Amino acid sequence: MKTRILAIGFLKENYFKEAEKEYQKRLSSYTNLEIVEVPDIKIPFHPSFKEEEQIKEKESQALLSKIKPREFLILLDLGKKELSSEEFSSFLMDSYPRGDGTVTFAIGGSLGHHDCLRKRANACLSLGKITLPHQLCRIVLLEQIYRAFKIARHEPYHK
Repeated sequence: MKTRILAIGFLKENYFKEAEKEYQKRLSSYTNLEIVEVPDIKIPFHPSFKEEEQIKEKESQALLSKIKPREFLILLDLGKKELSSEEFSSFLMDSYPRGDGTVTFAIGGSLGHHDCLRKRANACLSLGKITLPHQLCRIVLLEQIYRAFKIARHEPYHK
């Protein structure tokens, strides 16, 4: 089983980097985890709709270039389907065989995903109704993936 996280932007603060390392260590007994960072595109101060769409498309194309044809792609997208931790665990475990053993999560830039990436996605999920900074979103996702494996294996952690 392989889990990939494709993220627009880089972790900058050390506390996020440390949290990511901790979850990478925890997940190493459950899945082969790969995190791929793609540079974000600078957004003008007051971008027009056209400029926003161009930025979203460029960032989404950069993510698309990292996705293999048979991977099961899950977009994290505000306002999409929300799952409980138990539902997420079941969904994630069911997704590995559908993606040739690889599940890839995509975290878009601050403007979100372009339709070119949405068309490729196998699923779109939301981590909740709140907006999270991209760095924190990655840590929350890692924690939920870890929790999902613990739930699936009936191991203590989830309460």
